[in-house]
Amino acid sequence: MMKWIAVAVVIALVTVGAFFGIGPVKGLLGGSAPMAGGYVPPPVLVSTTNVGREQWAMELESVGRFTAVQGVNVSAESGGIVDEILFAAGEDVTEGVVLLRLNDSVEQANLRSQEAQLRLAKISFEREKQLLEKNSISKTRYDQSEAEYEDAVARVERTRALIEQKQVRAPFSGRVGIREVSIGQYIDPGEPLVTLQALETLYVDFTLPERFFPLLEVGQKVLCEVDAFPNGSITASITGLDAKSSQQTHTVRVRATVEGTHAKLLPDMFANVTVIAGEPEETTVVPQTAISYSLYGNSVFVVNEDPESGGLVVERRYVKLSEAERNDYVAVLEGLEVGEQIVVEGQIKLRSGAAVIVNDAPEQ
Repeated sequence: MMKWIAVAVVIALVTVGAFFGIGPVKGLLGGSAPMAGGYVPPPVLVSTTNVGREQWAMELESVGRFTAVQGVNVSAESGGIVDEILFAAGEDVTEGVVLLRLNDSVEQANLRSQEAQLRLAKISFEREKQLLEKNSISKTRYDQSEAEYEDAVARVERTRALIEQKQVRAPFSGRVGIREVSIGQYIDPGEPLVTLQALETLYVDFTLPERFFPLLEVGQKVLCEVDAFPNGSITASITGLDAKSSQQTHTVRVRATVEGTHAKLLPDMFANVTVIAGEPEETTVVPQTAISYSLYGNSVFVVNEDPESGGLVVERRYVKLSEAERNDYVAVLEGLEVGEQIVVEGQIKLRSGAAVIVNDAPEQ
């Protein structure tokens, strides 16, 4: 029985030693290790940088979409069977050119009949006019003849308008896309036939949070980055601000006009948009990797010299950040001074007062 009690005591001592540190166990066993209360964690290896200061202009970022100054899906005003297609996909056309003709044989026949009736009505009207001057007919008969003549004129004009509607023309100069119909196909009024886009000038539309509205004004510079130009940005300028904010998203719609012609840009392409809001100002900046983000506040670890040991220790410093970000750097409004040394790698093992060893050797 005593043997089992002794075993239980040894197990208990080992368990306590594992929880509080091996010092008590070694002490009991005659070792020379320090007690748990005197344990000092080894310094943490970290990488650091100095808080910098740069000239930054306020930049507002969003995602925009290009639209043409003029862009429509061309359609016919009346229905009919397609007789001719007079354009090729991707062709530049001028305003008023005929793009497509519908079959108008019925309307042409009606026109010939109505023109014949018009000639007869005109002859009758002129004869009645001469007879009225001689008081040979009543004014009522003359008025009736005049009305018949004017009705014949109107019917001819209406038929000519119907024939004109069978010819689909370009409403403005631009570039046509891929046709949506074929010869011999019947189309309904208003059915899309082909897209037409004026590409000389493009808009880029985007939205920004309504809190930034006081920073926006017509004429501000906008930089657009698109996949078609991976090695540079396209310059635009704000030409319009919406008159209201969105009730659902609390954003304001902004429109900028692209300066110059860019053949590779097409309507409905997306762009990463950056609005330059204001003149550059001196700004305190740190790498984003230096920031420890938390619900309780954002913080950085500042490296200081320990006056007692002469080594380096860190201090957790809470900071106030701006929304401005650029090239993996973030602007700091409060909490840091230019030149202070901060940790950019290794923060996960740190706490305030922890000893550190700085390893800022450049990578080979």
